[in-house]
Amino acid sequence: MTAGVPFWKYYAEGNSYVVVDGADDVLDRVPDLLDPRRGLGADGVLVSRCARDGSVMLRIFNADGSEAPMCGNGARCVAALAISRGDADPERVVVRAAGGTVRHRLEDRRTMRMWATMTLATDPILDRTGSRVQCLVGTPQLVVFAAAEGFDLERDGRALERLHDGGTNVMFAVVDAPGSLTVRPWERGVGAVDGCATGAAAAVVAAAAAGDWPDTTRVRQPGGTIEVEWNARSRELGMRGCARLVAEGRVASA
Repeated sequence: MTAGVPFWKYYAEGNSYVVVDGADDVLDRVPDLLDPRRGLGADGVLVSRCARDGSVMLRIFNADGSEAPMCGNGARCVAALAISRGDADPERVVVRAAGGTVRHRLEDRRTMRMWATMTLATDPILDRTGSRVQCLVGTPQLVVFAAAEGFDLERDGRALERLHDGGTNVMFAVVDAPGSLTVRPWERGVGAVDGCATGAAAAVVAAAAAGDWPDTTRVRQPGGTIEVEWNARSRELGMRGCARLVAEGRVASA
């Protein structure tokens, strides 16, 4: 790996990421780079590139080295980085990943709070079986509605992530009230995490499909609360959250 690859470590509503700017040569070291003892410690590596049109191209790599098609919290982090470096318009930061395009608008520079929108190409609900709803919101998400003490995150998350072809994130959701959810996320390739923005959105989509649900939902996760708006007719998702720069530096050569 090239010596001295610049990195930025960001935190966003329960997730932490190591962001590298177009440095594909770090990809063979992802598990070591994210190891909390031998590396920088994070949930994933985000490889971002600013395109000529001002948009940001994003690739997401999990702690086990596998690639994910989309990450809502990760998209917010690279949008925050692009704004702070002056590479993007704070009123319209477009982040493009394999799983979709997310448009961000900066609302508060001090906290890097942003409103993000994502239009889904098709109906996000793939299957509903009892209390389980398989969704595709940028990346596969299995939403499991359960009582607050009705699941074991480690045991059930590990088992359920294999139910979908290629694997799926698993969101254990508790309905607190209409417009209010508590979600415990399990991410494929990572494990138990404190937040997942696309998973929070999937939980809202699944809850709204049952009927009698408001347009705006507050989703509580261990790492923070995300506000989600869902319009089933236009298939447009809105998400509000923050991003915080934790550290920056250079990754030493292997």
